[in-house]
Amino acid sequence: MSVFRTLVAVVRADVRERTRRYGFLLTMGGAVYLGYAVNAGYIVMHLDNYRGVYNSAWIGTLTAMSAVLFVSLVGFYAVKNAIDRDRVTRVGQILASTPLSKLMYLLAKFLSNLWIFSLIIAVQATAAIVMQLFAGNEAGLDLSGLLMPFLLIAMPALAIIAALAVFFECIPLLMGGFGNVLYFFVWGLLLVGSTESKNPYLDFACLNRVETSLRTTVLQDNPSFTGGFSLNAGPATSFAGFNVFQWHGIEWGTEMIVGRMAFFLYALVLILFASLFFDRFDTTRASSWRTKTRTKKSRGTSLKEFMARVTSLGFLSATSESGQLFLAELRLMLKGHSLWWYLGALGFVIAQMVAPLDSVKNIILPLSWLWPVLLWSQMGVREDRFDTMQLLCSTPNFVRRQLPLLWLSGVSVAFCTGVGALIALSIAGDLQGLILFFVAAMFIPALALAMGVWSRSSKMFEAMYTVWWYIGPMEHTQTLDFIGLKAVGPHYLLLTGVLLAAAFLGRRHQLAAA
Repeated sequence: MSVFRTLVAVVRADVRERTRRYGFLLTMGGAVYLGYAVNAGYIVMHLDNYRGVYNSAWIGTLTAMSAVLFVSLVGFYAVKNAIDRDRVTRVGQILASTPLSKLMYLLAKFLSNLWIFSLIIAVQATAAIVMQLFAGNEAGLDLSGLLMPFLLIAMPALAIIAALAVFFECIPLLMGGFGNVLYFFVWGLLLVGSTESKNPYLDFACLNRVETSLRTTVLQDNPSFTGGFSLNAGPATSFAGFNVFQWHGIEWGTEMIVGRMAFFLYALVLILFASLFFDRFDTTRASSWRTKTRTKKSRGTSLKEFMARVTSLGFLSATSESGQLFLAELRLMLKGHSLWWYLGALGFVIAQMVAPLDSVKNIILPLSWLWPVLLWSQMGVREDRFDTMQLLCSTPNFVRRQLPLLWLSGVSVAFCTGVGALIALSIAGDLQGLILFFVAAMFIPALALAMGVWSRSSKMFEAMYTVWWYIGPMEHTQTLDFIGLKAVGPHYLLLTGVLLAAAFLGRRHQLAAA
């Protein structure tokens, strides 16, 4: 019984600490706006030009599915810090000295994550009820039809995300920036699997089941219908003129309910698996791992020693104070990466020079500029992470001297990892492509610097940049293509200036508070 009380106490304390943060309020605000966007017609679920009447079942299902897509992506990054926070604040060492086992501790963190998600879903469900009552979409309110999708679509899916956040924090390779980037692709695979799977026990977001139910209803009135299922966001006018039909929701039979509840079991199994890797805040294991790593490095080959000398920039020298500071920032940015990282970057550069120019613009250069994301994400964060802010603030003209050089070091990384494309564009005489290359090389570090300064965490840039990179350059969405394949370079040049100004203001605010 005492173990159960301890478990409840850990969950309660964790939830209280999280709900007092500004980030939680922002997430709640986003949840409310998402509910409003659904009822205002900015988010539409449809089969080609068919959509359902805005009754309780339709609004509940659409809002719940929108929540799954939004919260399962953004929410992961919002809750993936529970264990790390205990590690940094040393609360974890205190808990490790209690009878609380590894499994029970991780279960508490999972329940805490799930509780946060439940609060978000509760806000969205409330917003959906209020919107339906006052927006005049439908006279009647069917609470069962509106709430069941939140309980059986959203919550089982978010249970998996809550468990994944704990799992990623237990694996050394995944607990940092690499895991933040990798999760975006894991999230995409989960959605693709949900779309393709006809098995209710594998339909993560219930996408296939919803599509099947909608298609069955449309086929009753139009037997020749062969259109596809979509969930889109945009101006309400872009969805005007759709054919409407009455849909009364999914028929939640026993098999469907059991299939959805199975995802809670999958989440618990994932927590059990994570406990096998969790170190329970044992610092000796981490120290032993670091010692072995250093020993292996000390026995490295001459090639590794050569690469270490090259990446330390010892062959470069600068006589001016600004030049020395720039090289110092660049050394810090490049420090700590393995030989394989540099070989990968070299491989991208070679591919940029030998591949057709269209392939370079559309595929290779975007991939090349995803490779250094963990270098850029440290910009503006390193001072807080290593607690050197007060030391740096004591130097004269700290903001005016250090911040531009830090940004230039990030620009240098962009040029080094994209130099093959720069050469290819120069040989081809593609002046527009060269201009857009320069704009993108300046924009990415400015984005990283502004986000790092204001959030004081590398996570925000790693998450947002990965999503932006995929939707923009890889999917060729015109307004989001920061590499400039659709000639939107001037907009991003202006945005670069705004981001740099924001970084300066944020750093001055930190200087005043230090």
